[in-house]
Amino acid sequence: MQADGELETARQRHALYFADWAEGIELRLQGSEQLVWLERLEYEHNNLRAAVEWAQQHDTAPGLRLASALWDFWVTRGHQHEWLGRVQDLLARAAPQLSTANPLARVQGLNAAGFLLFLHGRAAEARPLLEAARSLSEASAFTPAFARASFYLGLVSMSDGNTTAARILLEQSLADWRALGDRFGCGWALIVLGDMAIQEGDMAGAQALYEDACLLLRELGNRNLLAYALRRLAPIALRQCNDAHAVVCCQESLVLNVAVGDKRGIAGCLIGLAAITAAHGQWAGVARLLGAVAALVERAVITLLPADQADFDRALEGTRTHLSPPLFAAMWEAGRALTLTQAMATALADDRDTG
Repeated sequence: MQADGELETARQRHALYFADWAEGIELRLQGSEQLVWLERLEYEHNNLRAAVEWAQQHDTAPGLRLASALWDFWVTRGHQHEWLGRVQDLLARAAPQLSTANPLARVQGLNAAGFLLFLHGRAAEARPLLEAARSLSEASAFTPAFARASFYLGLVSMSDGNTTAARILLEQSLADWRALGDRFGCGWALIVLGDMAIQEGDMAGAQALYEDACLLLRELGNRNLLAYALRRLAPIALRQCNDAHAVVCCQESLVLNVAVGDKRGIAGCLIGLAAITAAHGQWAGVARLLGAVAALVERAVITLLPADQADFDRALEGTRTHLSPPLFAAMWEAGRALTLTQAMATALADDRDTG
């Protein structure tokens, strides 16, 4: 019995240690040390799982703290499906008094679950969790968590087509993050406001927002958000008949996403390069690239970001219009058969040809 008690104490200390450790490196995942810590987290992944498994049985608070602190790792490295399940289980097991005993842990868990649900295309399920997180964080004066909940709710409102509510929420999060001096948050909010400007047809406004985000994120040293901003600049360059700049933006974005191992980002880059190929009328190449994207999405069990999905759908419609059904099917299947390395090489070769 004594040995059992000692083991249980050791597991508790292990869980608390990794909860503290995760919170301590959250900001490092957002800056120039990002690659180092992403690799370290892959190395420690089984320790993180063990810590949360103890929390699921004994004390949900450290589990929620750990899981929410490392959301960027789960998303970037494709572990979001596993960790959505873990966060949902922790929230379901959490005692009702957690909102009083440790409200910050609950807010963080609600934010993490809400965002991961949104990334899985389950915005309707995400909304009540994020509304609860926003309400609780406001009542408890947790400004960083409130800014995060406002931002995530802005994303959900955008997906629902409620641009008025989305703008209010996104601008609220941007103002809060500016007051906090959070360059990562500011860069993220600027990017999504740029996406809204694109939807509204304001290309000049979108370009300015994306470029401001790029400046912030280059200073910070963050790679995956910078990669997203760059690939959103590519279609604007295409509209300006600056194909060479569009290719440069997509290529730099692809390099950054490969460096951090972000398959969702890599898929977005392939879509961007497909759009450039489409602009040159090379529809067979577009169909091949889109087939490669479809296979990547299935293998990695990811959901495309809304702006990337819209670009994918637009390019897919173009290929179906310009190619005969047999040729489309052949090129689509050829793309699906490509490895990720082959797909990237094909995309870059196609754009050298079109440039």
